Amino acid sequence: MEFSNAGEKWNTKLFRTLNSAMSFGIAYILLTIGDFASKSVMARMYSIKGIWYFYGVHYNSEIKEWYQKNSVLVHSSGLVFIFFASIISWIIFKNTERIDSPFRLVFLWTSVIGICIICSQFMTAAFGTSDYNSPYATDFAFAIAWLYIKPAIAFMLAGFMFLVMVASTFFLTTPFLKFAFSYRKVYKLKARRKYFFEVAMIPAFIGVLFSTILIFPEKYIFIHFMQVLYILITMVVCWYMLFYTDVDYDSLSRHTKLEKINFPLFTIFILLTVLTQTILQKGIKF
Repeated sequence: MEFSNAGEKWNTKLFRTLNSAMSFGIAYILLTIGDFASKSVMARMYSIKGIWYFYGVHYNSEIKEWYQKNSVLVHSSGLVFIFFASIISWIIFKNTERIDSPFRLVFLWTSVIGICIICSQFMTAAFGTSDYNSPYATDFAFAIAWLYIKPAIAFMLAGFMFLVMVASTFFLTTPFLKFAFSYRKVYKLKARRKYFFEVAMIPAFIGVLFSTILIFPEKYIFIHFMQVLYILITMVVCWYMLFYTDVDYDSLSRHTKLEKINFPLFTIFILLTVLTQTILQKGIKF
């Protein structure tokens, strides 16, 4: 028996939310893999050996092997990768508006998550440089430390990047709404909030729980907590931005495949999840 609300069946809402949640998971896994893979490749270029895991990189090196140049380049290379991945994903997303595919949500989520990770890393680095015994004293915190940036300046940079993240919601809110197949879904504030809740907020919450389960209880979980906190804050700010957001009738994609289960998307999601819990759980030496 199918229950409907305002003419829409319950299963289309479910598939819309699940497709978005899977897209979130794919985007987060790919960004995390790319982050640590970049650090591993850069470390290898400086003859620093280690093991690459899904949840982080363990460097098998002595302190004397590290100096300013290689430390800054290695520990910041992940953010450089995420920055370019976010930009490229946004460009692909904007240039595929006529394509009816849930895969476009992967590119949108990659941009959203990428911005949040970059901005949150400045905050974790600030905490890391202010206390070298804290769980945040890793990765990008080392790059900040080697640049001799004082904790007070680091927190100022973190505050600025937080404002950058908040400002980005002005551009990130409307794209989710444009996935609506009917203007009725977004023509007024109540409708916009309901649709955004289904296609963005619930999937983000599901994705945060899923990614936390993948990483817990490794040490990197503290960095992860900061990242997902920024993601959730972004979703809340987007929710309030809906009051100032309007969607033009002619700008809607009116695509319907988001409302159906997408098996290729599901397959990629499962394969990436298995990868994180098998090969990358044991680690890859470099």
